[in-house]
Amino acid sequence: MQFGQMKQKSLLIAGALFCALAWGAPGQAADGKNQYKIEGVGVLTCQQYLEARKKQSPIYFRMGGWLNGYLTATQRFLPKTYALAAWQSTDLLLASIAAKCTENDKLQFHNVAQLLIGFMHADRLQVNSPLIRVTRGDKKLSVFKSVMVRVQNRLSEGGFYGGEANGEYTKEIAEALMSYQGSKSLPTTGLPDQPTLGSLLGKKGATNN
Repeated sequence: MQFGQMKQKSLLIAGALFCALAWGAPGQAADGKNQYKIEGVGVLTCQQYLEARKKQSPIYFRMGGWLNGYLTATQRFLPKTYALAAWQSTDLLLASIAAKCTENDKLQFHNVAQLLIGFMHADRLQVNSPLIRVTRGDKKLSVFKSVMVRVQNRLSEGGFYGGEANGEYTKEIAEALMSYQGSKSLPTTGLPDQPTLGSLLGKKGATNN
């Protein structure tokens, strides 16, 4: 997951798309009373998170690191889980948490992180998939090949792409992405970037292999 270099407009678009769905509560491991100790910045409240995010303070970036560690630890013990964030960047996840925190700033950061994991579970990557490097002009990004297959399938369903769903980034796919992006008033980058993935995949929630 990439951290820290996305444009604010893209974050707002992707964050709004990603947070449009209701989040489900995941199962959790705990003691006999269903309690567990929270470490580090996870104990901070949503109000503190929102303030740190607004100021872009060191605490905010520590919370981003905490979230990455929490995701890694969680997916380590979830059955049939390679990656909970199959296509979501850390920036997008933090924007999603901010949207949820705005609804209730009394929640603790770890509460919202847990809700986020419950929401992401159905859309997780179950098995390892090669990362492919996508380049267009001076812009570069990495995406799981299985995610590119999903992108191709969604574009085909919408009538934007007529080729094979093989997970490869080609000139035909770039043109299909630009057509789709134009139809949704997204930046026409021709790339499977965060706003585009949020629009194409964020409302599906189907389990992936």
